[in-house]
Amino acid sequence: MSADSATSIAETLALHPLLVQLLFLRGITSPGEIRAFLEPDYLTGVHDPFLFDDMSRAVDRIIQARFGAERITIYGDYDVDGLSSSALLFDFLSLIGCDVGTHINHRERDGYGLNATAIHSIIESGTRLIITTDGGISNAAEIAIAQGRNVDVIITDHHTVPKDPANIPNAFAILHPLVRADRYPFKELSGGGVAFKFVQALVKYSGNKEFSDLKTSVRNPDGSPINWEGYEKWLLDLVCLSTIGDCVPLRGENRIFVKYGLLVLSKTRRIGLQKLLGISGQMNKKATARTVGFVIGPRLNAASRMDHAQPAFDLLIAVQEDHAETLAQYLNEKNIERQRLTERITQEATALLADALSLKQCTLVAIGDGWPISVLGLVAGKLCNTHNRPVVLLSAGEGRIAGAGRSPDSFHLANAFSALSELFVRHGGHRNAGGFQLASSVTPLDFAKRFEEFALLTKVESSDEVQIADAQPWDIEVSLFDCDETLLRAIQLLEPFGQNNPEPILRIRNACLKDVRCVGVSQRHARVVLEQNGVIKQGIAFSLGNACSRIPVGTGVDCLVALEENSWNGISQCQLTIKKISPCEA
Repeated sequence: MSADSATSIAETLALHPLLVQLLFLRGITSPGEIRAFLEPDYLTGVHDPFLFDDMSRAVDRIIQARFGAERITIYGDYDVDGLSSSALLFDFLSLIGCDVGTHINHRERDGYGLNATAIHSIIESGTRLIITTDGGISNAAEIAIAQGRNVDVIITDHHTVPKDPANIPNAFAILHPLVRADRYPFKELSGGGVAFKFVQALVKYSGNKEFSDLKTSVRNPDGSPINWEGYEKWLLDLVCLSTIGDCVPLRGENRIFVKYGLLVLSKTRRIGLQKLLGISGQMNKKATARTVGFVIGPRLNAASRMDHAQPAFDLLIAVQEDHAETLAQYLNEKNIERQRLTERITQEATALLADALSLKQCTLVAIGDGWPISVLGLVAGKLCNTHNRPVVLLSAGEGRIAGAGRSPDSFHLANAFSALSELFVRHGGHRNAGGFQLASSVTPLDFAKRFEEFALLTKVESSDEVQIADAQPWDIEVSLFDCDETLLRAIQLLEPFGQNNPEPILRIRNACLKDVRCVGVSQRHARVVLEQNGVIKQGIAFSLGNACSRIPVGTGVDCLVALEENSWNGISQCQLTIKKISPCEA
């Protein structure tokens, strides 16, 4: 789209012209698309859950279990998405009086997905219905075990579907946006999003009088009847956690869930989340995507990375204040341990990848002896962000070699693992994240060679794939004069930021570095003053203290910045957050 088109639409919609340029870069170009993106509407934008083919079947099975007093077990994944999904379903099923329990895998001992030992144990405990959350679509064999013992399984999942239809599980019902959901218009829900659609269907369903009477009879703690429409919306804090935590695209229905979910999270009724926000210094503050991504999510995930996810799940469903406080403190301590471990392994992996970086390989693969598998994905993500190419880290220990990877949008990691499936005992993931266990006959060197060959072949076949670039991407070029509160307010209309809707990065060229002052612990950060054509602005450069201090004052510099709101003592102002700074190119 041309600059003239952007200007015309900006005038028509009374929007900042630079905002319209940013929307165009995101592929949002028509006035209708722009309005829908900037003004997400829960009433008109959230789809009918019964558009899933198996939804009515799944709802009927819950009603049968409730009135038949059948034991239900929620089989959940151990990450934020799985925990939120499990808590969401547990919340509703408990409320309507179901006999419901949960099983959450141990990240390292059990791995991702269903396992046969757990299935047998769950059935032996008396369970007659298993509901998976954030998993199950790749577990045909394990689900066959349950079905063979006359235990039904309802899958709620969103992960990559097996390419061979014969490998799709023969479950009682499948709720998945890409399986038996031809009529469902939005295909990129998180696991929590799918679980929410299930609850939403149960809330809406009125085809069974006994079930409708049951919902009418359910009471709040104060004895008042439940407003089910309001109840549904109060669940959006969990949907928001799962959607941001699992890095699904923040478009369409996901954007609506996060937009409204952040409002719910800011005043959440969940005592556990209140305590976690309090211990993190975020209570009574407006919740943002950053609150989820950098405060809540890491602490919930820390439980499974350092031990078992159960305390994180217990926090999400906690009802007693003292218990919630204890759990929040525990998760905070585990997150501190996780940060230290992640930093150590990042340093070790960086040293091991030096040769691959010097050779400009398409992919980066390293193996460590005894690296905890639980943090490999985090470290791979940090290295992927730094080097903008697929990163896979492997760990040898306990008689097996397992790995975790992260990739930029230009490379579909789960598809790569599927193409190399003969190398693995098991594998799975998304476009940007995945994991596996190597077959015993396969060495890490075998994997690294085949993975690099696949990436090179993909690069040749599609110029859009595997783009190796050390330069940090940016959106539009602006002047210091443009960087004011008006542009900040315009950019804030794009929030919440996340996958497929990143925070805009602005390029400023040929500004003069007027002053530098290192601040913070070990002088890691820097406050800078920039001047351009008589306009002077201050900025903060996190973790760039050394880089900034090496540039002489008076030097012309090029910067990549984000515009952010800085609030202090009740006063808010526009702040330049500097992502990269360097002397101007000659």
